[in-house]
Amino acid sequence: MAASRLFADGRSSTRSSRERALLAVASELQDSNPGRSIDCSVSIGRTIRCDRGRIQQFASNLLSNALRHGSSSHPVYFSAHIDDTDLVIQVANRGTPIPPESLARIFEPFWRHSMSASREGLGLGLHICAQIVRAYAGRLDVDSTAASGTRFTARIPLLGTHAAG
Repeated sequence: MAASRLFADGRSSTRSSRERALLAVASELQDSNPGRSIDCSVSIGRTIRCDRGRIQQFASNLLSNALRHGSSSHPVYFSAHIDDTDLVIQVANRGTPIPPESLARIFEPFWRHSMSASREGLGLGLHICAQIVRAYAGRLDVDSTAASGTRFTARIPLLGTHAAG
């Protein structure tokens, strides 16, 4: 995805800083993976309170994993939007699904499951993602099947939409 595709909807001058931050992550990863495609749909459309660097780290970790482990013949899908109560960020790819026995442990620190012979990283990326979402009282879920691919979905409550605990 070239930068021109990121802003093809003509809204570049009206994008929020969080939208620009998320799109910058996708653009950087696209530039470093020229043989891959990232399809983005980022439309936050309002001010949200979150740490820009942490949200970028979250997106970078998930997108990097999707590019590394997904099928090179299919794009990675990246979206961020606001629903009634949450900031919803999704990253999805196609390829070999994550085995069900791995899904139960996927957010544990230092744990990794890789279908490839070369296992990269320390096994902290998804744990860090889960901790970032948890710090905002949010939820990070994953589903992975051969039919629908692998999808990580973060739901981060908007300020004032969840009970203080």
